[in-house]
Amino acid sequence: MIDKKILLVDDDDSYLTMTKMALEAEGFQVQITNNPLQALEYLKTNPVDLLLLDFFMPELTGDKFVEQLRAFNQKLIVVLQTGYADENTPLELMKKIDIQTYFDKTSGIDNLVLLIHSIFRIVSKVQGN
Repeated sequence: MIDKKILLVDDDDSYLTMTKMALEAEGFQVQITNNPLQALEYLKTNPVDLLLLDFFMPELTGDKFVEQLRAFNQKLIVVLQTGYADENTPLELMKKIDIQTYFDKTSGIDNLVLLIHSIFRIVSKVQGN
């Protein structure tokens, strides 16, 4: 098992289930929720290494979520996800809100797994591990 904890927040329950299974198969520890408000509360007391965050959620959009998250956690790596890539370009989103990267869910789970492994490899190199 990889010693990395991921929190996945998405209002699509089937995406949550499928993605959790795929990431756990890679050895990651994955917590899921379809409620962004519960996710914010969870993050206040539970450390995670990576946040996968859906942008379009009914209770709280991704940009508003990140704004609230950064009030108490400036260091968490955030991957903003959406299935509507043409709504906002990734560069615009990264400039607008404090996230590290962006993922278009239509590119598939294999590409998400590759992105996550890449993020953790970069972090490990930067930290000298």
